[in-house]
Amino acid sequence: MFKIFPIQDEETKKIYAEACGASLVDGAFSYGMADAESLAIMGFSQFDLDGEEATLYDLKEKIGQSDFEAIFILGRATLEFCERCGATSCFAKKDAADETLLRAIGLRTERDGGFYGRIEGMFDGHCEGENKENT
Repeated sequence: MFKIFPIQDEETKKIYAEACGASLVDGAFSYGMADAESLAIMGFSQFDLDGEEATLYDLKEKIGQSDFEAIFILGRATLEFCERCGATSCFAKKDAADETLLRAIGLRTERDGGFYGRIEGMFDGHCEGENKENT
């Protein structure tokens, strides 16, 4: 088991970013993922919100670790938070994460050297993230 949590202080953010091979983005939001028992670092996401668009800078596993399902859950938790804060779409550069992972979390359309997707309604229990009442 693992836990996902918002990182509130810059020192913890720096530790998680380094462990996962990410460069710090000043002022960005971040989530950490750690083993629930040992508290060992498992993953890191870093993102920003700008009105209705979120930007995903990093969705990374700890260097040397490979657990696709866990990092997928971190990615979806990150997108859900962005959507709850009012974002309707999300953009990520190709190097934000493995391309397969970016597509799996719902970013599919290629744009500006990265991936883009609508996240509005993605977590409402509707297929493909579309709210059928609004289509």
